[in-house]
Amino acid sequence: MDIKKVKEKEIIEAAGKVFSEYGFHKAKMQNIADVANVGKGTIYEYFSSKNQLFEEMIKYFIISYISSLEDVINESDNLEDTLIQIANFHGLFIRKHIDMWNNLMGNQVDISDDMKKEICAIREKLLNTVSRLIRKYKDKGDIRNIDEKAFVISLFGSLNLFYAEGIGMEKKLENIDPKPLIDILINGIK
Repeated sequence: MDIKKVKEKEIIEAAGKVFSEYGFHKAKMQNIADVANVGKGTIYEYFSSKNQLFEEMIKYFIISYISSLEDVINESDNLEDTLIQIANFHGLFIRKHIDMWNNLMGNQVDISDDMKKEICAIREKLLNTVSRLIRKYKDKGDIRNIDEKAFVISLFGSLNLFYAEGIGMEKKLENIDPKPLIDILINGIK
């Protein structure tokens, strides 16, 4: 990876930390520069505005999520174990980025129409990635003929609600065991 890409990644990751702590509106570019260990002007060499940096940060974290999820799926040799790994990975991702999520949900941030389109395209990539996994086991005859996209939406919708139980409550996210949820989903498709 070239130096420019490394620096851009460092700035985006610093932005994630700062936006998590302060929220979008209270975060300052100087805070991000301090965390990234660069001058404030350096940020503007990579990003034209705080909004653009924010959008690139969202894209970066979503793409990182999908890339890591693809690694889990590519190593798959058992559907139930893979779905449990996906569920655990999803929970870990939520735990790791919970402050950012909570701050961002409480702050109304306008994102560009182009970014909205990119998020839809990335969402479609996520659906297709996990749909491939389901299709693989459907083709092997391990599960019945189901609509892959409907299953993936059910999986992530269920996981989000399942892990939401621990968000902002006394129950810690790390104490949530997704196995019962995966068991219900697996038995529904066999």
